[in-house]
Amino acid sequence: MRAFLSNDATFRYCLKEGRTSGQVHDSGSEGNIFRCVACTFLICTTHDEAMHVGETCEQYDARKGCERKVQNYASQAKIEEVTKICPGAGCGVRIE
Repeated sequence: MRAFLSNDATFRYCLKEGRTSGQVHDSGSEGNIFRCVACTFLICTTHDEAMHVGETCEQYDARKGCERKVQNYASQAKIEEVTKICPGAGCGVRIE
């Protein structure tokens, strides 16, 4: 049954931890919001994760983009703190 349902593009499983229920989601009235009929957990079908309540998908994408930039900056700063540029052959690779 799971294999059969997995081939149906409109069938979705609830993503709430500990849940195994699923249902057909037609984007009709609720658009990209999947509401589990068993537990009412909300899922954004655009991002395939828990619904970002209070934000549109565009706002969510913008916020996540900013968070990634901050994380990348912090990662780059840490790399520069704990590594040095390889002294051999001018390859420019950072080594620890």
